[in-house]
Amino acid sequence: MKYKLTFYPLLDGDVQEIISYYNSKQEGLGAEFFNELQTKYRTLKINPLFQKRYNDIHCLPLKRFPYMIHFSVDKNTKVVFFMERLKILKLIGRKGKINNFLKL
Repeated sequence: MKYKLTFYPLLDGDVQEIISYYNSKQEGLGAEFFNELQTKYRTLKINPLFQKRYNDIHCLPLKRFPYMIHFSVDKNTKVVFFMERLKILKLIGRKGKINNFLKL
């Protein structure tokens, strides 16, 4: 059974910031980042039970880019909750531990 993906509202801003950053470095690089992110989302719909890093927060690194997707999983309802940068900071309380999630 596939999992449902749920995104916190501020996540769009985090992703847009990353895309803009990569496009400023090289035209089209932001699209490549977004495509890899979409591929990972499709993977997580099928199997989101990747490594737990912080309590109940799972992480899935991107292959080409120095970022990790942070999320929690509700196995009962089959929902994957994706977290934006600020939510992760509040949950783990240490900025330095997640510096690969978004360049600050």
